[in-house]
Amino acid sequence: FSSLLFIVTILFSLTKKTGIYISLLTLLVLLLFKFSGKIRAILSGLILLTMAIMLLIIPKAVMPALHVTPGEGNEILAVPLQQVANIAYRGAFSEGDADDLQKIFGLSSKQIKKAYNPYVADPIKSYKSTDMPTLLRVWTAQGVSHPIAYLSAWATLSASWFMFNSPYAPADSGQDNARLAILTNSGHHDPAVDSFIAWDTETRFGSEVSDWWSAGWSRLPGISVITFKSFWSSILPFFYLFCIFSKRKHRASSFAILMPLIIYSLTLFVGPTSIYTEALRYIFPQVCCAPLVVAILSKILRDGMPAV
Repeated sequence: FSSLLFIVTILFSLTKKTGIYISLLTLLVLLLFKFSGKIRAILSGLILLTMAIMLLIIPKAVMPALHVTPGEGNEILAVPLQQVANIAYRGAFSEGDADDLQKIFGLSSKQIKKAYNPYVADPIKSYKSTDMPTLLRVWTAQGVSHPIAYLSAWATLSASWFMFNSPYAPADSGQDNARLAILTNSGHHDPAVDSFIAWDTETRFGSEVSDWWSAGWSRLPGISVITFKSFWSSILPFFYLFCIFSKRKHRASSFAILMPLIIYSLTLFVGPTSIYTEALRYIFPQVCCAPLVVAILSKILRDGMPAV
């Protein structure tokens, strides 16, 4: 079992950047349960081994050997960076703070004001050499002075995760950003493909499917509610927790089983966007896991489970 758990942990960690944090946090929480000393030792070993592989061996040895370009290192800092950028956008920084902004963003105050988008953090988080001590100092000081601005910066990034009526982005797009959109047309492709075949960014079939979904099925009673991003990111996770804690027995066992999904739900609220279409990929794991979770909860509510 320990070998299988290790393999699943590594594979899960390789799926996306947040996978490693979800895996490690889940294993750390399991250490809080009343396991035997042997099982605790196995869990501790898995934590150390996973950290060594994912944080040292793969980025320092495997990726360079395969000529893999590392992704952005600031993904986990999206919300703090957006909050500080929000303060700069409001003009609250003085000229004496220019060096701090340069260390954090690699941009001047004017450049931050031009690049800042309240609904997505990507324009201001691409700088790969963020000075962490400076960010921590500035973020803390500005948070004490401007708590409402910080809350506003976070809320605009996460709006679609807890609202049924999200702002249009861009403002004149008319796009319903609160709902799951079916991506039937796309211009994303390798330019080399154009030398072999013409790439149609919009197809008749794709447009018809999009119209059928947005104007038809997605508005039907019962189906409509599951097309909202907030259903998958907020309502469903809270429903899972309600099912778990509504039973007096085996709460710990049930919570442990659903721990990775609960932690993943929380990571959505520290992500770089919820409004734009690209946020669909963040909610996709929730959609895929729903049938399995419903089956597990049905078993728990009907028959109960052995205590951990």
